[in-house]
Amino acid sequence: MLNTQISESSKLATKSERRSWQVNRKKYEDVRDLGVKQAPFYVLIGAEMPAILVETGFMTNPVERKAPPKPEVSGDAGRRIVAGVKRYMRSLSKSTRGRSAY
Repeated sequence: MLNTQISESSKLATKSERRSWQVNRKKYEDVRDLGVKQAPFYVLIGAEMPAILVETGFMTNPVERKAPPKPEVSGDAGRRIVAGVKRYMRSLSKSTRGRSAY
C-alpha cells in the first residue's frame, strides 16, 4: 500500500510541477525547473491518499525573503496546482477514482 501511495504521489507531483513549469518559463526568464523530489516529509507520513508538498518560494532567496508574494502570484500558483491535480485525476481509470466527474 505504501509503495502505491508513493508511486501515485510521484505521478501527482509530476503533473502539478510540469504545469507550473510550463507557465513560469513563459513569465519569468530566470526561473529554473527544480523538478520533483521525494523525501519522507513529516507532514505527509501516514497519508492514505496521494499527497504532495509544494514549495512556492525559498527563504534563502533574498528577493523572496523580503516580502510575501502578491495575492495574484499566490493565486496563480494555486490555480496551477489545481490544474495539475485535475490532470492527475483525469489520468486515473474510472474504477480507481469512482464516479466523480473530474
